[in-house]
Amino acid sequence: MAQAFREELERRLSKTSKSEDLKQVLVEAPVTEVSTEALAEAPTEVTAEAPNVSVSTALSLNFSARETEVEALAPRSLLSPIAGSGSSSSSSPRTFVSQGSRRTLDVARTGSTGLLGLGHGGHGVGSASLASRSSAGSASTWGRQLLEADVRSLRAQLQEERARSSRLAAELHHAQANVQKLQGQLDLQRERDELLQDLDSSLREMKTSQTSEQKEAMKETKAQEKQEKKALMAELAKIEKMRAEREKDRLQKLKQAKGKSKGKRSAAEAGLPTKEPEIRDID
Repeated sequence: MAQAFREELERRLSKTSKSEDLKQVLVEAPVTEVSTEALAEAPTEVTAEAPNVSVSTALSLNFSARETEVEALAPRSLLSPIAGSGSSSSSSPRTFVSQGSRRTLDVARTGSTGLLGLGHGGHGVGSASLASRSSAGSASTWGRQLLEADVRSLRAQLQEERARSSRLAAELHHAQANVQKLQGQLDLQRERDELLQDLDSSLREMKTSQTSEQKEAMKETKAQEKQEKKALMAELAKIEKMRAEREKDRLQKLKQAKGKSKGKRSAAEAGLPTKEPEIRDID
């Protein structure tokens, strides 16, 4: 851990304006590991007296400032809590730093605490703890604000989705009403077509029936006319026969009358009296 802490310090101090002097002090100063229990038992109060600022205290303050800068410049993609995850932003001072940065900062804090323990004791630890708490508080506030912004954004999206769902439900209800209306119109049209087909069939049947009846009536009329004509012809034949018989009788009577007149003329010539025969027309 001491070697990792030394490498991390060299990398961080190379970016500062006093990297060469601090690096020289770091190389010459011995590094010891400090346990978590010793760190927890270290005093955190800062006395009113102006303490002597040692190299280890300067390193601690420098790392606290670097930590605050890293947390302030960290992109949102590196933040562990995201909207809707349900995690609290105030659970840990380093919640909003990525896993690798958090491990590096923990190593730096442990190492800086060890250096402070070698120096002036409680004053260095109190200064580092105060700076760390200030940095953690600002990071926690910043993370909470980001989380609240994400929550507000998600709530706005939820409201938009609910409004969209309501609009879609209304459109669906309207479409279903139109479908039912069109279905009713189709049913009425189908019934109308069926009624028209039935009426057309009835008219055809009626026309066919009327045609058959007319044909039958015409046949009966023709037969009746034929019978009447036949009866009339028979009556005419009978009348002609009676007329012929009367004509025959008239001719026969006329012939008889002529014979009688001839006999009378012969008798008159002989001086015998005669009597005129009466000729009657049968007609």
